[in-house]
Amino acid sequence: MIGSVLRAAGDVNGAVASSHFQVVLVGKDKGGKQAIASVYSSDTGNWGDLISTPCPSMIPLVAPGVLVGGSVCWLIFEWSRSVGALEFDLDRQRLAVIEMPEGMSGCHITIVPAKGGGLGFLCLSSFRLESWKRKTDVDSGWVLVSTVELDKLLSLSWDGQTKLSIYGYVDGSNELLLTTYDTIFVIQLDSMKFKKSFGIFRPNCGHPFSCVYVPGI
Repeated sequence: MIGSVLRAAGDVNGAVASSHFQVVLVGKDKGGKQAIASVYSSDTGNWGDLISTPCPSMIPLVAPGVLVGGSVCWLIFEWSRSVGALEFDLDRQRLAVIEMPEGMSGCHITIVPAKGGGLGFLCLSSFRLESWKRKTDVDSGWVLVSTVELDKLLSLSWDGQTKLSIYGYVDGSNELLLTTYDTIFVIQLDSMKFKKSFGIFRPNCGHPFSCVYVPGI
């Protein structure tokens, strides 16, 4: 089971900060065929009804959810490879499985909010980063939005050992974290500006997060 903590909409208003939040928990049933979810509201102090949808794929415990519009999305896996996203719509209280674009097998993948709204995927293969957006019209599917050659952007040289991996995505600031064996790169996806840190200790997984506070409180 994995979860996400969400601040209530409009929880910071001028100098007044609300402590209300929601917790979304998702997991699998005993048979492993259904994804299930429930939402806790600090406003009411209660858990909502259990919501389910068929989902034979695995929901990893190390991949944090990403807020995409009014939904929380998690990567789902089959045999250690990403196959799509599990989407929980907070407004409609509905779970759905969304298949990712074809041809992404073997890529490092993360979920992001797409430009202009909707669900997006970033796919990293070697040094090439592709940005995909899910169509929301009648002809549902995926469209390739952009491609970036990261070895040129980050001034990386191939020495036979350099390997670039996606480490995480930061909600709110729209930043992508990439790693080599001794460096973390933080790329701001709107401006494509980046910063890097050398000689760091890099654990196997991480959960990027941000903090919000009201000055004077």
